Amino acid sequence: MINHIRSKDGTSIGYSRTGAGPALVLVHGTTVDRHRWRPVLAAFERHFTVFALDRRGRGDSGDSAEYAIEKEFDDVAALVDATGESAVSVVAHSFGAVAALEAATRTSSVDKLVLYEPPFRLGEPDPETERIVETLRAHIDDQNNEAALATFFSQVLRLPEAEISRLRVLPNWSSRVEIAATIAREMGALQTYRPSATALEKVAVPVLLLLGSASPPKYIEASDYLLSILKTSSRVVLEGQGHGAIDADSALFGREVLSFLLADKR
Repeated sequence: MINHIRSKDGTSIGYSRTGAGPALVLVHGTTVDRHRWRPVLAAFERHFTVFALDRRGRGDSGDSAEYAIEKEFDDVAALVDATGESAVSVVAHSFGAVAALEAATRTSSVDKLVLYEPPFRLGEPDPETERIVETLRAHIDDQNNEAALATFFSQVLRLPEAEISRLRVLPNWSSRVEIAATIAREMGALQTYRPSATALEKVAVPVLLLLGSASPPKYIEASDYLLSILKTSSRVVLEGQGHGAIDADSALFGREVLSFLLADKR
């Protein structure tokens, strides 16, 4: 069953509610919707009431005429508050990890955070990324979402053509194509987004930073930064993994997440 809440700007945000136990909010990344958690959902449902949202612009969520990354932060905070619980765990991946981190500065109900490779930059905007964003926008303007999605996989995630071909035949390819128009705006927003050390230093809840041992330097740099800023954070390196451990080794990912979330509940 799909439920809905109203975010701060009035946008309808859809989410599923499954399982039983303390509240756990799941926040997915780019090119996917709430179904991206399917590989680990059953494991989480055994211990938690799981709230998996569709980020705005996809699935069962609405959108706004004007996009701003801050609206994504408000969406996550709104769902955390809508659980009705005062101690909510949040697990988030990639772009969703940025939204979850910032949401923790907007609500006092976040109890624990698991952030898997938030992709923010620390320096100046990257010219190569700007070029890719413009290419993505051109594909989207031409209503060629499939080309935009393939560009993201090949030029941003650096997936080999054989892997992209494998993804094309998966059942969720069509849904990814459908929401590919959101890729350019999210990448563009991350080009100028910079985390505020002053704001993040106020995040006093336990934070687990997950990092793949085979992940690119940009994820390592962001993880190093958060480890230095968030005084209650710790890091686990997922050996042999990159940015996609939720799919590549769901057992490893689920085990590390649950070990952290359940540490004081056993």
